[in-house]
Amino acid sequence: MIEKYLQELRHGDDLKILFGGHWSDNPGWLLLNEEQQDITRPLDFPDGVADVVFSEHVVEHVPFVSAVSFMQESFRILKPGGLCRVVCPMLDRLMTAKLDDAQGREYIRTSLVGNHQDADDVLRETLGLDGINEEPLPFLFSALYMNHGHRFIWTSSLMIKVMKQIGFSRATRYQPGEGSRADACIERRRRGIYLGHDWREELRDQHAPYDVESFVVEAIK
Repeated sequence: MIEKYLQELRHGDDLKILFGGHWSDNPGWLLLNEEQQDITRPLDFPDGVADVVFSEHVVEHVPFVSAVSFMQESFRILKPGGLCRVVCPMLDRLMTAKLDDAQGREYIRTSLVGNHQDADDVLRETLGLDGINEEPLPFLFSALYMNHGHRFIWTSSLMIKVMKQIGFSRATRYQPGEGSRADACIERRRRGIYLGHDWREELRDQHAPYDVESFVVEAIK
């Protein structure tokens, strides 16, 4: 699949590669799931061919050493000036999470309660409290540390240090939806609130970004 895609890529078109599958079909991207490209193994691309490498909520599913290897491989396959954009849960983001407004309560309802339904039931029905809403942060941390097959939780500062040591000329932290090139900002904008599969719905002007889990690190080769 990868070789065929490279052969058919039109001259002058950017090669934008998304690793780890995705929640939506974004046009103009080569979308690769785990079966098509395991990021814990060498990437099936020659040196210096990609304009953008992107992953969203992927690197936390592999051990730290494997994630570093993926970043090294991303550096290898990128062109000079190419962009590596990694979106994932970050410990420093979780430490500042605010869940006491309307969107926070919606996030608790749509995301946290589903992972901790038994705890929510006990808090409400046995103890007479307001369910997970009473103290949501322990359940947020529990969900992102122990559920979903997560293997390592990064901080943005650690990822930036790793990227720079790999050889990237600069690495910068952004909020989801922000970055150095708009066409690479294809991550979910309302994580845990919008559960659909339409990237156009996420980008509508009336929808302000909301993500209490993630930071973005962009690195330029």
